[in-house]
Amino acid sequence: MDDQPNSRINYVRTALIYLSFLGVGSGMTVLGSSILDLQIQVQEEYETIAHVIPVRAAGLVVGYFFAGLIGERMNPQVLMFLTNIFAGVTFISAPWNHHLTGLMIDFFLSGVFLAANKVCCNQFIFSMWGEKSPLFIQFLYMCYDIGSFLAPFWTKPFILRSKSELLGNTAANVTSLPYKPSDVKIQYPIMIVGFVYTVAAFGFLILHYTKPYIKPLPKNTVKKAPSHVKQFDGKRSLKWFIIIMMCLFTHAAQSTTDLIGEMGPSFAVHSELKLPNESGPTLVSIFWGFFTIYRVIFIVLLMYTTAEKAKIINVLLLLVSLVVLVPHANTQKSCLYGGIILLGFGMCPIFAATYGSITRYFPVTSRMTAAFFISTCVGHLIYPWVVSQYIRTYPVIFLYVIAGLVVATCILTTIIPFIGQKYLQYADEQRDKDEQKSQYQSRATIETIRIK
Repeated sequence: MDDQPNSRINYVRTALIYLSFLGVGSGMTVLGSSILDLQIQVQEEYETIAHVIPVRAAGLVVGYFFAGLIGERMNPQVLMFLTNIFAGVTFISAPWNHHLTGLMIDFFLSGVFLAANKVCCNQFIFSMWGEKSPLFIQFLYMCYDIGSFLAPFWTKPFILRSKSELLGNTAANVTSLPYKPSDVKIQYPIMIVGFVYTVAAFGFLILHYTKPYIKPLPKNTVKKAPSHVKQFDGKRSLKWFIIIMMCLFTHAAQSTTDLIGEMGPSFAVHSELKLPNESGPTLVSIFWGFFTIYRVIFIVLLMYTTAEKAKIINVLLLLVSLVVLVPHANTQKSCLYGGIILLGFGMCPIFAATYGSITRYFPVTSRMTAAFFISTCVGHLIYPWVVSQYIRTYPVIFLYVIAGLVVATCILTTIIPFIGQKYLQYADEQRDKDEQKSQYQSRATIETIRIK
């Protein structure tokens, strides 16, 4: 009874999953908002401390592979407890490291368990709710948005404040800082992320011993694919092309949002505007705030039009945001904040709408999903590292990288539906040919029987 989709205990499990995913969102964002204070704590140059970001990204890659290997072999509640508790421990311990090596190790491990937790949250939702999952998945990613929005807010009060000219010197030489490592208070907002994970972990531990989870039978959770999709076995090249395009799209779209969260605060400080340190988290919160708001607007739009048509508005918003941002955001504060708001509006539903569309063309397997996630890790490894190497001397590179990723996102989200329709066209043609062949064989059999 407990494991029926409409049971009350599943709502408790779902609430804990949402709490975990709030931790995922805040965990992805809090590092970018804290990086300048962590620089003070470890007494390293900015280019050196920025290596923590790609190191954490390497941990994400390991975590995605790890979750893919064991995700189906362990009890989901046990797996959620383990990923949450280890993520909590690493986030609580990481900011107390005063040596760069220790900091990198902790953030690498936090990336492993954060990524594993992210995959497990998705799998657990699908396992519990089956055909009802899409609605719960939408709320799941809204929790991610909220976590990404809140993390900079609770980080801001703990950031060391200094005049913009002092921050300019900070970027050039860490020894010129007016602060000592003992002045740093950034440990506390990072620990908040760890406590979120820890609360969720003990929730799953209690549930495991009081309400053990029994996975429903596959027939109750797996939706059958359309008949023409099952029968179609031609034009596999188109199917692979769609998968590759989707990997590239996921890479571009997710890299855009992640780069804003990880390098946006640094850009605010190192740009020609020389904004104060505490303005960095504010910039990220503005992006995620409007990102979350537009999700509600998009849901309302879907009541009156299709996702594909509603997505046109987002593509236009993204293109307008680039006109506002590049390169004016480097020197004009209004362009920076205005462009970030437009970018938040435009990016919000793009991924979900495009990802949802490919399920109309063919069933999406776990291997495909893993490939999509791993493609985002490539962006984690490359773009923050490239931007961090040049942002102090050439800060506008941040805007150019964002522009390239946004343009790629717009192109790919426009192309994929056209390729998908072509794929379905071939599927329909193949089905018609199969039906005609079957009818011909039936008539031939009847004629043979008559002759005999």
